[in-house]
Amino acid sequence: MPTQTVGKELKQFLDRELLKFLVCCNIPFSRLDEPAFAVFMSSFKPGYKLPSASTVEEHLFWEEAARVVTKAQRELQQEQLLSLALDGWTDNGRSLYAYTAMTADRRVYLHALKDFSEKKHTAVYLVEKTEKIIVELGHEGIAAVVTDNAANVPKHYWQVS
Repeated sequence: MPTQTVGKELKQFLDRELLKFLVCCNIPFSRLDEPAFAVFMSSFKPGYKLPSASTVEEHLFWEEAARVVTKAQRELQQEQLLSLALDGWTDNGRSLYAYTAMTADRRVYLHALKDFSEKKHTAVYLVEKTEKIIVELGHEGIAAVVTDNAANVPKHYWQVS
C-alpha cells in the first residue's frame, strides 16, 4: 500500500492550525516530538507529517506571529485611540514579550512579539523598547500603557514626547 502524503498548501494550513491549537491551549511545543502524539494526529489526516518541536519554535511560530502582526498593523493604522499592553513571560529559559493594542471599541491586536532573552529586564530597558513600539504605532494615538508588572516599568521612567 503506497504511503499517502498531503499537498504543500494543505500541509501549511494544517501546520498553522496545529500551531494555533498549541498556543491557545498552552501546550508545550515539545509535545510534538512524542511518538504517541504523532500517531494520534495521523489518525485524523493520514499522510500529514507533524513538524518537529524545533521547527515550530524556530520557524513556524515566528512566521505566524509576523503574519498576524502585519495584518494587525494594517487595521491599526485606521485607529485614533489605542491602549498598549505589555505582557512578558518565560518559556524554556527564553523571555518573550507581547505588545498588544486595544482599540476604543475593545478589539485586541497583537502588535509585536519580542524575544528579550539576551538582555536584563530593567525598567530602563523595558521602557526603551516600549517607547519604540509606541513610536511605531504613532504615539499621539496611545491613550494608555498597561502592564502586569508595574515594578519593572514605573511611571517616572516614561518620557515620550
